[in-house]
Amino acid sequence: MSAIFRPTKIEWISFWVLMPIISIATGLVMFKQRFYQEWEVMLGAFTAIYLIGLLSWYLHIVSMHYLAKLLPKLSQTIIRLVLLAIVHMALITLTMCGYFYGFDALPLFGYRFDEDSFRTGLWVGVFLTLISTSLWQVEYIFKQWRLSLSEKELIEQQKLVHEFENLKKQINPHFLFNNLNILSSLIAEDAIKAEYFLNELSKVYRYLLKNTEDGLTSVGDELDFIGSYYELLRIRHGEAIRLVLEVDDAARGCYLPSYSLQLLVENAVKHNVATRKRPLQIHIYTKEGNLHVVNNLQKKKGNILSNKVGLSNITENYKLLMDRDPQFYETENEFVVILPLIKIEIN
Repeated sequence: MSAIFRPTKIEWISFWVLMPIISIATGLVMFKQRFYQEWEVMLGAFTAIYLIGLLSWYLHIVSMHYLAKLLPKLSQTIIRLVLLAIVHMALITLTMCGYFYGFDALPLFGYRFDEDSFRTGLWVGVFLTLISTSLWQVEYIFKQWRLSLSEKELIEQQKLVHEFENLKKQINPHFLFNNLNILSSLIAEDAIKAEYFLNELSKVYRYLLKNTEDGLTSVGDELDFIGSYYELLRIRHGEAIRLVLEVDDAARGCYLPSYSLQLLVENAVKHNVATRKRPLQIHIYTKEGNLHVVNNLQKKKGNILSNKVGLSNITENYKLLMDRDPQFYETENEFVVILPLIKIEIN
């Protein structure tokens, strides 16, 4: 059945609570002391008023649901309430006319029309209708408010997902182009090493493609990936780059934004001199619930073109995923990055 014709739980409750009160009040206004002195009048008039009231109540509900469907937005509340007031006043007036004029015309239980009683009954009906309508509208407005909040949250989540997807799109091509440049150089220098490099690159890039579906990667998986990535660097740089991993087992079950370590290692290689005599040393270790990534500072001379995509992406990823930011700072001899570990369960 259409929602327009199906009363809600609170509408049914308001009917069962208020309709007996409306029936008794209307009976007293119409029949005065006869209503409680004569049992046949009380039972008969109460039943007739109750049944007519049931039809009137249902018409109130249908009109209210129709206007809610026609004007559903919270911004349309005022115009909906104005139209609803007009419709409900018309319905309660018709209902009271049915009571007072109908009972007189039939006639039922010896009733005779009285204008003063009619006005009193009309005011009573209007007052009780306003009470029930207010209850219904409070329920409806509260539901719409909750729906509005849910929709707002969904929009915000979709916005975050969209932003995160954009960040990932910046990372993968950046990584691929850098390594294609390296591969191009190796082809001219050492074809066998270039073939091996290409094989390792394909393994690494399969990992990257696999992890584009997730915003998070376990520390263990990220470290395994960095091991493969480091092999690519060793093929290109030999002993000029050294990687030391000292991460406890508990930390391996935590999570990081995907590609964080790869971006940091790549950033260290890009901005520092790395030779056999002056090797670039990258140390990844856990301390106080965080993952530290430290490299010795051997800055290249001259201006190194940098758009800071790597560090900014890591910061943005943390903003999307948790309320703690990574830390970046330099000492006299080192560049230090502290990555908060994310401790959650992921299915």
